Amino acid sequence: MEEKRPLLLLVHGWALGPGLWRPLRHHLPGWRTHSLNLGFFGELDTTLPQEPWIGLGHSLGYLWLLSRLADPAIARYSQGLVSIGGFSCFHRQQDFPHGVPPRLLERMRTRLQEDPLQVISDFAARSGVHPPLPAAGLQPHLQHLDQGLALLQEHDARSLQKDWATRCLALASRDDPIVSPDMSRECFPDTILRWSDTGGHLLPLTRPAWCAGMLTPFLTAREERDVR
Repeated sequence: MEEKRPLLLLVHGWALGPGLWRPLRHHLPGWRTHSLNLGFFGELDTTLPQEPWIGLGHSLGYLWLLSRLADPAIARYSQGLVSIGGFSCFHRQQDFPHGVPPRLLERMRTRLQEDPLQVISDFAARSGVHPPLPAAGLQPHLQHLDQGLALLQEHDARSLQKDWATRCLALASRDDPIVSPDMSRECFPDTILRWSDTGGHLLPLTRPAWCAGMLTPFLTAREERDVR
Protein backbone atom coordinates (compact mmCIF):
# COMPACT_ATOMS: atom_id res chain seq x y z
CA MET A 1 0.00 0.00 0.00
CA GLU A 2 1.14 3.53 -0.70
CA GLU A 3 1.45 4.51 2.94
CA LYS A 4 3.97 1.70 3.48
CA ARG A 5 6.22 2.82 0.65
CA PRO A 6 9.46 4.52 1.64
CA LEU A 7 9.51 8.27 1.18
CA LEU A 8 11.46 9.62 -1.80
CA LEU A 9 13.87 12.17 -0.34
CA LEU A 10 14.95 14.68 -3.01
CA VAL A 11 18.10 16.81 -2.74
CA HIS A 12 18.93 19.38 -5.43
CA GLY A 13 22.31 20.50 -6.75
CA TRP A 14 24.41 23.64 -6.33
CA ALA A 15 22.73 26.99 -7.08
CA LEU A 16 19.39 25.24 -7.58
CA GLY A 17 16.32 24.66 -5.44
CA PRO A 18 13.50 22.18 -4.82
CA GLY A 19 11.73 23.29 -8.02
CA LEU A 20 14.22 21.17 -9.94
CA TRP A 21 12.19 18.09 -9.02
CA ARG A 22 8.74 19.26 -10.14
CA PRO A 23 8.76 17.58 -13.61
CA LEU A 24 10.13 14.29 -12.28
CA ARG A 25 7.62 14.16 -9.43
CA HIS A 26 4.86 14.39 -12.03
CA HIS A 27 6.16 11.16 -13.58
CA LEU A 28 6.26 9.25 -10.29
CA PRO A 29 2.60 8.96 -9.26
CA GLY A 30 1.93 6.91 -6.19
CA TRP A 31 5.22 7.81 -4.51
CA ARG A 32 5.40 10.21 -1.60
CA THR A 33 8.17 12.78 -2.01
CA HIS A 34 9.87 15.33 0.19
CA SER A 35 12.30 17.92 -1.16
CA LEU A 36 15.05 19.29 1.02
CA ASN A 37 16.34 22.82 0.46
CA LEU A 38 20.08 23.45 0.78
CA GLY A 39 19.36 27.14 1.21
CA PHE A 40 21.12 28.57 -1.84
CA PHE A 41 17.96 30.60 -2.42
CA GLY A 42 15.17 30.74 0.12
CA GLU A 43 14.90 29.05 3.47
CA LEU A 44 17.27 26.27 4.53
CA ASP A 45 15.52 22.94 5.19
CA THR A 46 17.86 19.97 5.62
CA THR A 47 16.00 18.00 8.28
CA LEU A 48 16.16 14.33 7.41
CA PRO A 49 12.98 12.34 8.08
CA GLN A 50 12.99 9.62 10.71
CA GLU A 51 11.17 7.07 8.58
CA PRO A 52 12.28 4.77 5.75
CA TRP A 53 13.38 6.74 2.69
CA ILE A 54 15.14 6.38 -0.64
CA GLY A 55 17.44 9.30 -1.40
CA LEU A 56 17.55 10.94 -4.83
CA GLY A 57 20.37 13.44 -5.18
CA HIS A 58 21.17 15.64 -8.16
CA SER A 59 24.81 16.67 -8.67
CA LEU A 60 26.10 18.15 -5.39
CA GLY A 61 22.87 16.97 -3.77
CA TYR A 62 23.99 13.37 -4.13
CA LEU A 63 27.39 14.04 -2.53
CA TRP A 64 25.64 15.93 0.28
CA LEU A 65 23.24 13.05 0.83
CA LEU A 66 25.98 10.42 0.68
CA SER A 67 28.07 12.33 3.21
CA ARG A 68 25.22 12.21 5.71
CA LEU A 69 25.10 8.42 5.52
CA ALA A 70 28.41 8.19 7.35
CA ASP A 71 26.25 8.63 10.48
CA PRO A 72 24.67 5.25 11.38
CA ALA A 73 21.74 7.03 13.04
CA ILE A 74 20.86 8.51 9.63
CA ALA A 75 21.87 5.53 7.49
CA ARG A 76 19.45 3.24 9.31
CA TYR A 77 16.52 4.96 7.60
CA SER A 78 17.86 4.80 4.05
CA GLN A 79 16.62 1.97 1.84
CA GLY A 80 18.61 3.06 -1.22
CA LEU A 81 20.25 5.89 -3.11
CA VAL A 82 19.88 7.35 -6.59
CA SER A 83 22.43 9.65 -8.20
CA ILE A 84 21.20 11.85 -11.06
CA GLY A 85 24.16 13.63 -12.60
CA GLY A 86 25.88 13.09 -9.28
CA PHE A 87 29.19 11.82 -7.95
CA SER A 88 30.93 10.50 -4.87
CA CYS A 89 33.86 12.87 -5.41
CA PHE A 90 34.18 16.00 -7.55
CA HIS A 91 37.67 17.42 -7.09
CA ARG A 92 40.68 16.04 -8.95
CA GLN A 93 43.19 13.95 -7.03
CA GLN A 94 46.09 11.71 -7.97
CA ASP A 95 43.81 8.66 -7.94
CA PHE A 96 40.83 10.60 -9.32
CA PRO A 97 42.20 12.15 -12.53
CA HIS A 98 38.87 13.08 -14.13
CA GLY A 99 37.76 15.34 -11.31
CA VAL A 100 37.66 19.12 -11.49
CA PRO A 101 40.90 20.89 -10.50
CA PRO A 102 40.52 22.27 -6.96
CA ARG A 103 41.95 25.62 -8.08
CA LEU A 104 38.92 26.16 -10.32
CA LEU A 105 36.61 25.65 -7.37
CA GLU A 106 38.77 27.96 -5.26
CA ARG A 107 38.44 30.59 -8.00
CA MET A 108 34.67 30.20 -7.97
CA ARG A 109 34.64 30.68 -4.20
CA THR A 110 36.70 33.85 -4.50
CA ARG A 111 34.55 35.27 -7.29
CA LEU A 112 31.40 34.34 -5.39
CA GLN A 113 32.28 36.90 -2.73
CA GLU A 114 32.99 39.56 -5.36
CA ASP A 115 30.17 39.05 -7.85
CA PRO A 116 27.83 36.25 -6.74
CA LEU A 117 25.14 36.82 -9.37
CA GLN A 118 27.66 36.55 -12.19
CA VAL A 119 29.15 33.34 -10.79
CA ILE A 120 25.72 31.81 -10.39
CA SER A 121 24.57 32.93 -13.83
CA ASP A 122 27.72 31.59 -15.50
CA PHE A 123 27.32 28.22 -13.81
CA ALA A 124 23.61 28.08 -14.57
CA ALA A 125 24.15 28.87 -18.25
CA ARG A 126 26.82 26.20 -18.50
CA SER A 127 24.47 23.72 -16.81
CA GLY A 128 21.69 24.50 -19.27
CA VAL A 129 19.40 26.71 -17.21
CA HIS A 130 17.74 29.33 -19.42
CA PRO A 131 17.25 32.06 -18.47
CA PRO A 132 20.22 31.98 -16.11
CA LEU A 133 19.62 31.95 -12.38
CA PRO A 134 18.59 33.51 -10.11
CA ALA A 135 15.01 33.80 -11.25
CA ALA A 136 12.10 35.75 -9.79
CA GLY A 137 14.37 38.15 -7.91
CA LEU A 138 15.60 35.51 -5.46
CA GLN A 139 18.63 36.59 -3.48
CA PRO A 140 21.56 34.17 -3.14
CA HIS A 141 22.74 33.06 0.28
CA LEU A 142 26.52 33.41 0.02
CA GLN A 143 27.40 31.32 3.06
CA HIS A 144 25.36 28.34 1.91
CA LEU A 145 26.65 28.63 -1.65
CA ASP A 146 30.24 28.76 -0.39
CA GLN A 147 29.65 25.75 1.85
CA GLY A 148 28.43 23.86 -1.20
CA LEU A 149 31.56 24.74 -3.16
CA ALA A 150 33.70 23.74 -0.18
CA LEU A 151 32.02 20.32 -0.17
CA LEU A 152 32.82 19.95 -3.86
CA GLN A 153 36.39 21.08 -3.31
CA GLU A 154 37.20 18.96 -0.28
CA HIS A 155 34.89 16.00 0.28
CA ASP A 156 35.66 12.48 -0.95
CA ALA A 157 32.95 9.88 -0.28
CA ARG A 158 34.20 7.16 -2.64
CA SER A 159 34.80 4.62 0.12
CA LEU A 160 31.31 5.19 1.49
CA GLN A 161 29.89 4.85 -2.02
CA LYS A 162 31.40 1.37 -2.26
CA ASP A 163 29.47 0.38 0.86
CA TRP A 164 26.23 1.49 -0.81
CA ALA A 165 26.94 0.15 -4.31
CA THR A 166 24.43 -2.69 -4.10
CA ARG A 167 21.72 -0.28 -2.95
CA CYS A 168 22.40 2.43 -5.50
CA LEU A 169 21.38 3.51 -9.00
CA ALA A 170 23.23 6.17 -11.00
CA LEU A 171 21.71 8.07 -13.93
CA ALA A 172 24.07 10.03 -16.16
CA SER A 173 24.07 11.85 -19.47
CA ARG A 174 26.78 11.45 -22.07
CA ASP A 175 26.56 15.16 -22.93
CA ASP A 176 26.71 16.46 -19.34
CA PRO A 177 28.94 19.59 -19.40
CA ILE A 178 29.55 19.50 -15.63
CA VAL A 179 30.01 15.81 -14.81
CA SER A 180 31.91 14.06 -17.57
CA PRO A 181 31.20 10.42 -18.48
CA ASP A 182 34.71 9.58 -17.27
CA MET A 183 33.96 11.11 -13.87
CA SER A 184 30.73 9.12 -13.65
CA ARG A 185 32.58 5.90 -14.47
CA GLU A 186 35.18 6.64 -11.82
CA CYS A 187 32.46 7.11 -9.20
CA PHE A 188 30.09 4.27 -10.09
CA PRO A 189 30.46 0.70 -11.39
CA ASP A 190 28.98 -0.04 -14.81
CA THR A 191 26.45 -2.38 -13.20
CA ILE A 192 24.53 0.51 -11.63
CA LEU A 193 25.07 3.19 -14.30
CA ARG A 194 22.26 4.03 -16.73
CA TRP A 195 23.08 6.36 -19.63
CA SER A 196 21.07 8.93 -21.53
CA ASP A 197 22.65 10.11 -24.77
CA THR A 198 21.22 13.60 -24.26
CA GLY A 199 19.83 15.71 -21.46
CA GLY A 200 22.89 17.53 -20.17
CA HIS A 201 23.38 18.20 -16.49
CA LEU A 202 19.74 18.75 -15.58
CA LEU A 203 18.16 15.37 -16.32
CA PRO A 204 15.29 15.86 -13.82
CA LEU A 205 14.23 18.87 -15.92
CA THR A 206 15.22 17.79 -19.42
CA ARG A 207 14.46 14.05 -19.34
CA PRO A 208 11.98 13.48 -16.49
CA ALA A 209 10.10 10.66 -18.26
CA TRP A 210 13.36 8.84 -19.01
CA CYS A 211 14.51 9.29 -15.41
CA ALA A 212 11.21 7.91 -14.13
CA GLY A 213 11.47 4.92 -16.45
CA MET A 214 14.93 4.11 -15.09
CA LEU A 215 13.89 4.77 -11.49
CA THR A 216 10.69 2.75 -11.29
CA PRO A 217 12.20 -0.79 -11.35
CA PHE A 218 14.86 0.25 -8.84
CA LEU A 219 12.37 1.90 -6.50
CA THR A 220 10.03 -1.07 -6.66
CA ALA A 221 12.87 -3.48 -5.87
CA ARG A 222 14.02 -1.39 -2.90
CA GLU A 223 10.45 -1.12 -1.66
CA GLU A 224 10.15 -4.88 -1.52
CA ARG A 225 13.28 -5.39 0.56
CA ASP A 226 13.84 -4.84 4.23
CA VAL A 227 17.34 -3.37 4.29
CA ARG A 228 17.23 -1.60 7.60
